[in-house]
Amino acid sequence: MDNKALAKQWLAEKYWVIDDILYMSNKLMFHYSLLIDVSEHTYEQRYCYKDLALLTKAVEEFKTTGQLRYWHKDHTKGISVKGKYLYTQGMLQEPEYSMGEVDWVVE
Repeated sequence: MDNKALAKQWLAEKYWVIDDILYMSNKLMFHYSLLIDVSEHTYEQRYCYKDLALLTKAVEEFKTTGQLRYWHKDHTKGISVKGKYLYTQGMLQEPEYSMGEVDWVVE
């Protein structure tokens, strides 16, 4: 199945092919997901973003920097961002319990 057909099957609003890997955006109930390395039945990684504009900005920057930014949840690793702090699932989301920081802020 070609990339355009995959994007249609997954109901993607946008898609990109970067280094032969398919990335696509999907509207969820309250935010957007970025699916990475998408095939007909699965994907390898999923990040969540506040809106499509922020997701698109992240992908465009990723093309030149190789680093995805601005996400608020990495579903594959079970990591969330609140403010500028990283938390694993089930962790109290207070700065003193964070596992690190990012260089962006999630409101």
